[in-house]
Amino acid sequence: MKLCLPSTKFKDAFIAMMLDYQRNGEGKYQIENIEVNDAFEKYIARIQERARGLNLKPGFVQENTFWLMENSTIYGASRLRHSLTEKLLMEGGHIGYDVPPSCRRLGYGTLLLKLTLEEAKTIGLERVLLTCDSDNIGSRKTILKNGGILENEIEYEGRLKCRYWITI
Repeated sequence: MKLCLPSTKFKDAFIAMMLDYQRNGEGKYQIENIEVNDAFEKYIARIQERARGLNLKPGFVQENTFWLMENSTIYGASRLRHSLTEKLLMEGGHIGYDVPPSCRRLGYGTLLLKLTLEEAKTIGLERVLLTCDSDNIGSRKTILKNGGILENEIEYEGRLKCRYWITI
């Protein structure tokens, strides 16, 4: 199992992951008409632009996206942000990650975060911020397993957020 850069060659794996979220009533990765109008190709192009810091919308920062993969299956996705904005200091942090519903509670999130932390070190980060909703027990455990130290809990946009730092 390894981190892979998103690519158009993984379209079928991406669709399977997207459908996993949809079957469970979660709205992640909603690409309408994914099979037509080059929608998936445009999505991958945007990810690649963000990785190079190009054409960023206001409030966005350079970020690398990774997919945790094995045997043409995506077991999770992470986003590694190179810097923090005021908003990312409150919610989002340096690393965001998610695991499809059918893959949860199997250790994939812990591995995904571990490998993404290794990538963070390669871009020169020595300490990273991760945030999650206070009631997201799975994410809290994943962060703690990877060395997360709770700095505080804050209310942000009506939700209680936990803010963790990990030294790498």
